[in-house]
Amino acid sequence: MTRLINCSAWLLLAGGLAFGQAFPVAVDQEWRSYGHDPGGMRFSPLKQINQSNVQDLQRAWTYHTGETNWSSFSAPGQIRAFESTPLMVDGVLYFTTPASRAIALDAETGKEVWVFDPFSGTTDNRRSLQNRGAAYWEGNSPITSAGEGHRPDQRIFYTTVDGRLFGLDARTGKPCKGFGNEGAINLRRGVADRWPKAQFEATSPPALYRDLLIVGTGLQEIPSKGPSGAVRAFDVRTGKLVWRFDTVPHPGQLGHDTWEGDGWKDRSGTNAWSIMSVDVEHGMVFLPLGSPSYDFYGADRKGQGLFGNSLVALDAGTGKLIWYYQLVHHDLWD
Repeated sequence: MTRLINCSAWLLLAGGLAFGQAFPVAVDQEWRSYGHDPGGMRFSPLKQINQSNVQDLQRAWTYHTGETNWSSFSAPGQIRAFESTPLMVDGVLYFTTPASRAIALDAETGKEVWVFDPFSGTTDNRRSLQNRGAAYWEGNSPITSAGEGHRPDQRIFYTTVDGRLFGLDARTGKPCKGFGNEGAINLRRGVADRWPKAQFEATSPPALYRDLLIVGTGLQEIPSKGPSGAVRAFDVRTGKLVWRFDTVPHPGQLGHDTWEGDGWKDRSGTNAWSIMSVDVEHGMVFLPLGSPSYDFYGADRKGQGLFGNSLVALDAGTGKLIWYYQLVHHDLWD
């Protein structure tokens, strides 16, 4: 049975209620972050749809990504689940797909506004992997994503299965001028240089704090040695590295003494592959960190093993540690 991946919009046809207001809606009526707001509260104040009329919802449109049976996949027919949470800004939906494409749709009609494919023009088979969505930023830039001078700027950021961070013009879907290398940052650089064939992927949107993109990655669970799970912050306009937090502390860093001998060295895992949240008011970012590699074997990493299996709070502007809480010491059960 062919499995279709789709993004559907539902229209409330009850009591003469109408959508598509001509005036700009308030920000809290939109969905500008993965969890609605930087703190991930996942709460919307909208009350138009409620318990008394939800049964009257009817489908208004359906959009098919068309990726179900792509022959370009390394394993055709084995596409991963669609896990993207669409953003909604100024009447446009932004979401990502298991093929690492970014798509913008008119929220009211479902019509395609633009599609960006980071693998366009390549002949290599691509991998399919869950991709949870994108991040949206707006502000003023000396040079906008379109190359204009000193204008309001709107950008979409997302990560790909091969470990790249893209910045796109929210209006056109074209790579942002002046961001990284032709609109992209190779996230492997600086954390996986010595491990060119090791698992290194990005499946979650970056967290945003002011003009910083805070990024984690997905890493191997075996073998023990490999790419670092360091969390990093990049400038939204240029893509330049602003700060780095080593999730396995190096000599001289707090927590290094929780690793016996050289157990810390080249330790992989201990990474933030999932969603990070931000407390904008207090300037904090919260990292949900997984277990060190190898996840079911710990004889080569004796000790408490910070910051594995920890919730870590950092100063979002500088990357400095504020506090941590380790839920499992020396995890052997992933």
